[in-house]
Amino acid sequence: MTDSSLVLVTGASGFLGSNVVDQLLASNYRVRGTARSSAAKRLKEGYSTFGERFQVTVLNNFDQDDLTAAFDGVYALIHVAWDFSIDDRSKMPQAALAAGVTKIVVTSSISGLVMMPDLFTDRTIGVDENPKWTLEDAGTAPFSIYSIAKYFTDNALFEFGKAHPEVQVSIIHPPWLYGPYGHGQVVKSFQAGTNGHINDLIDGPKGRLLPKQGGGLNGPQFSHVADAARAHVLALNAPPTTGPRRVIAVAGAFTWRQAVAHLAKARPELKDRLPVIPDEPDEFAFVKFDVSSAAEIGLTEYIGWEKTVEDTVDDILRREAELKPVT
Repeated sequence: MTDSSLVLVTGASGFLGSNVVDQLLASNYRVRGTARSSAAKRLKEGYSTFGERFQVTVLNNFDQDDLTAAFDGVYALIHVAWDFSIDDRSKMPQAALAAGVTKIVVTSSISGLVMMPDLFTDRTIGVDENPKWTLEDAGTAPFSIYSIAKYFTDNALFEFGKAHPEVQVSIIHPPWLYGPYGHGQVVKSFQAGTNGHINDLIDGPKGRLLPKQGGGLNGPQFSHVADAARAHVLALNAPPTTGPRRVIAVAGAFTWRQAVAHLAKARPELKDRLPVIPDEPDEFAFVKFDVSSAAEIGLTEYIGWEKTVEDTVDDILRREAELKPVT
């Protein structure tokens, strides 16, 4: 028997997953979070104050583990976890369908709509973007491989949604996410994940140069992780559509130059930790995103980049202080 308040969240010990759990619990849902065995204890401790409203289920491999217990009584699935594989979602939607789940919200990325070279072009991309990529387009560049994998899994899920109209499928496309870590997140390093780019702005040798924008997997587009998490919860509660929906949840864009200049004023105590801003101005275009699809589910206001940077830095500094030995 399904429980209309019980939501299964995969990847609950991760950055976005733990923030999704935070918002669901704040909205009086009951949550069953999945995590690998190595993270389950920390996840359970992180939400221990919620008692029976939060449960932990250990899943190490979605396509090999038995998912029956994870879906027992669940009415909705928010599938955040993803392991860099084209096929890793093949079993999850089918298990949800068999369990009588009526709503599925899946985390994708803007990477499923645009590859790295196109991030630095003057164009606008919406949910109707329909690239005709093939596996050969992946090449050997990590970001291209990531984009291709997202593209194929998203399309497979979209087809699943069309074939099963009794299940409302929503695919969320966020950009690079920054912000405070979630209560149940297992934080092993400030360098890990997208927050690592912000950490690079305050961690390194004095006098180092500003990191190059776009020199790695660090495009200028962003959203605060709380907004991305909110998009998932809003999609869960949005009015049903006649087929699967795609949602682009992008707050905007900022450069490392802007972020460092802002931190120098907003957090002057960090002056000696910030990189040196070169005299040469930033000279690149960057793609825009049509976020009307997010407005349709109720996401109309976003946390700005200044507060996003501040929230991220403040959380890193707080955790740094907690890790320092007592003298």
